[in-house]
Amino acid sequence: MATLLHIAASPRAEASHSRRATQEPISERQGHESALTVVLCYLAAEPVPHPTACLADTSLTAPPKRNDAQRAVLAPSETLTNELDAADVVLAFTPTHNFTASLLKSRINHVVRRHRTYRSTVNGEIGLLRGRPVRVLIACGRALGSAPPPREDLATPYLRYVLETIRLKDVPVIALENCNRRAPGGKPRDRHEH
Repeated sequence: MATLLHIAASPRAEASHSRRATQEPISERQGHESALTVVLCYLAAEPVPHPTACLADTSLTAPPKRNDAQRAVLAPSETLTNELDAADVVLAFTPTHNFTASLLKSRINHVVRRHRTYRSTVNGEIGLLRGRPVRVLIACGRALGSAPPPREDLATPYLRYVLETIRLKDVPVIALENCNRRAPGGKPRDRHEH
């Protein structure tokens, strides 16, 4: 039985453009795989806290040297990592508040961990997770690119780089652009793969 991890990072619930747009690929996949299990992680309802100094220090400690208190500090992070590791497919959607994926980034901070999801070498990081399909949908208030006024896409290169660090490669990112400028029917005007 396949598992799809659906990470919803918009605080706008049903009003979210990206959340509505993800329903189609999920329904399509469920039509092809009747035994598909969808695990929904709604970050606005259950926000992931930003890492503390204690978590950061513990993450950098080699696993054999960690004490019971440190392992307890890592337990929530380990739960999120195991959830990701158990998924066969990952579908994430996020708005780009202040040019980045803020709620999603909090979850990423708990999953991208040295000694657990990547190891450092003199030639760079080597991801330790198994590869699997990942699709990301970002919602943007305006158009991205060089058209005036210019709006640089900072979220896509960040998401691709950080996910590649843990071995989740070839990540298509679909941008829902001009979400603050409604087309007929209340839908975003433009949809582009980056």
